[in-house]
Amino acid sequence: MEGRNYILVLLFVFSAGISQAQENRVYIPPDPPETYHFALPELQVDTVFLKDLNTILFDVRYGWSGRDNFLKNIPIHFEKIDSLNYSINAGLWYMPGKNSTGFFEHNGYFYWLGGEIPPTIILETKSIKQFSFTEYIGFINPPLWFLVYNKQDGSIVFKTNDYLEYLRYYIK
Repeated sequence: MEGRNYILVLLFVFSAGISQAQENRVYIPPDPPETYHFALPELQVDTVFLKDLNTILFDVRYGWSGRDNFLKNIPIHFEKIDSLNYSINAGLWYMPGKNSTGFFEHNGYFYWLGGEIPPTIILETKSIKQFSFTEYIGFINPPLWFLVYNKQDGSIVFKTNDYLEYLRYYIK
């Protein structure tokens, strides 16, 4: 009986402490979302590169089905491996690529290019366009595809879809 009373007293003290803490709580409104404005040049890219890239990105086995209509931005980051090969990290995002070098639009998707872009991909630079977006969520954009582009023959091959490669990309 004594243990039971002890437990009841503890529950009473605990519940009184919670109600007191809730009364003293002050509401702090969240920070308003930031709005970004930027301008980037529209690029005309090689059609063979675009066809090969879309084959991989929208492939039945490794690709994206396009079900989510809000993921219309595809950031593509290039890194030079050697004189002929470039590593490509691509993903899907709901916001434009404000840190990109340039962009192009194809089939309702915006492709945002950045990094060491191979000179054989960009055919010409068109006019500069203004973009604006409001950032509501602040989390990282993980790459979904790791590819290798060979500038000599223009081929794009699937490098890996390994989770370890994803971790290496963000740990370096």
